[in-house]
Amino acid sequence: MPKSTIGYYAVRIGRKSGIYMNWKNQAEDYINEENYDEANILKVWTDGYCENNGKKNALASIGVFFDDDDPRNLLERLPGIYQTNNRAELYAAICALEKVNNEQDLMVFTDSTYVINCCNVRNPKKNFDLVNRLNDLLKERRGKSIFKHCENIVAYMKMNRQID
Repeated sequence: MPKSTIGYYAVRIGRKSGIYMNWKNQAEDYINEENYDEANILKVWTDGYCENNGKKNALASIGVFFDDDDPRNLLERLPGIYQTNNRAELYAAICALEKVNNEQDLMVFTDSTYVINCCNVRNPKKNFDLVNRLNDLLKERRGKSIFKHCENIVAYMKMNRQID
């Protein structure tokens, strides 16, 4: 009987159970696995918004939310002449990082895959000033920095205000 070219193996008990097609997939899962203490990690939600994005009359703003009545919460206009949604998203993440202790483990929730993809990028084609600042701040941190994609951050922030 000829040997099958498609193989797999299963991990039932171990760090991460699952079915793997090769060792490389398992190794990547291990490296990308989020290993942190959920109870001791500081959580922050960031968001950027731009009205008339891509137009001359664009106006962008940012929001950074730690917790109800937290003095680090921030809602402000994006500074500078370049007013875009991506710049607002990046600036919100930067503001969040600037407001926390570098030793503290941090989980940043964002609805922007652009921000997540900009982490650990050097010499980007666009928004190089903000992307480089974001990565400089991440490099300075001693605590873990985890960026998580989530949907509809503005609704979450409004919900927290309504609870009060």
